[in-house]
Amino acid sequence: MRVALDATFARPLPQQRAACRVTGERRAVLSVRLRGPQRVSVIDLREDVAQGQRVSAWSLVATGATEAVFARGTTIGFRQLRRIAPTTVDGLQLRIETVDEPQAVSAALYA
Repeated sequence: MRVALDATFARPLPQQRAACRVTGERRAVLSVRLRGPQRVSVIDLREDVAQGQRVSAWSLVATGATEAVFARGTTIGFRQLRRIAPTTVDGLQLRIETVDEPQAVSAALYA
């Protein structure tokens, strides 16, 4: 099991750019651009819970020629790992709704 976990999380996919912006009173979007199309099968989401857990709902949308929601969830907390069907994307948007003022959320992607 340890070998499988180490292999999965050995190298996150390289990101060209990541930017988080507030889009409403309780909404924000984290946009991640990859260095070209990459196959993604695991998403690692994290929020800073030092000031409490804020995310109440989220959706992950592949960006490109067509937008497709490929994951949804409620809370993120310290760390949320989500395995998805392998999907090739060149970027994604993490759309979040919060219970209070939005704070930064981070995302790492793995093949």
